[in-house]
Amino acid sequence: MKYNCVLFDLDDTLFDFQACAEKSFLNACAFFGLPHEKQNYSIYKVINQKYWDMYSEGKISKEDVLYLRFKEYFSTYDNEIDVREFGKRYESNLSDNFILSDGAEEVVDFCKKNSIKIYIVTNGVAKIQRKKLSKSNFAEKFDGLFISEEVGAVKPSKLYYDFVKSSIMNFDPEKTLICGDSLVSDIPLSVYDGIDTCWYNSEGKKNDKNLKITYEIKEIREIIEILK
Repeated sequence: MKYNCVLFDLDDTLFDFQACAEKSFLNACAFFGLPHEKQNYSIYKVINQKYWDMYSEGKISKEDVLYLRFKEYFSTYDNEIDVREFGKRYESNLSDNFILSDGAEEVVDFCKKNSIKIYIVTNGVAKIQRKKLSKSNFAEKFDGLFISEEVGAVKPSKLYYDFVKSSIMNFDPEKTLICGDSLVSDIPLSVYDGIDTCWYNSEGKKNDKNLKITYEIKEIREIIEILK
């Protein structure tokens, strides 16, 4: 095997986060008597990603993300919305939902059968990520879980990378592969030791960050051919 270790992002990589988030968001809107059509989530989705990218770049805190995304979304509503209460309802819904990306379980099982160490690297909210993993029975299949909130550093900062690197026994950058969907928080992890990257680009986005990408895949199961 070319690689003996893979660092997997979780949301929008192994988990179909958008499907979970859409369901959770629209259910929260319905609970508060707000418009809850797909186009409402489409508007929120763009706003949400903007703030998570700012967090990954170290510009704002996670607490800012969780508040400002909803504050901006609801800024056009005439009626008063308790942003924090809405956020609590959304996060509760989100922690109870998980949808695996098509092929994710196949990929994880391949890694385990071939003695490839697999770790999760995520910026997601710790209590939500752990609950989803527990409900999916996925956690036990991984060799480690690195949540930025628990690490005390944001992915892809050097502090975060160094913590991951020092926590994995016999870590070898030349035998490690990073797999994720984000050009902001996943692929940039490669800059510190030149680790190979696999960009999970299911939506056919452009590499507008001009990052060096080793592999690009449209379906997560395609990584199996890379690992063989």
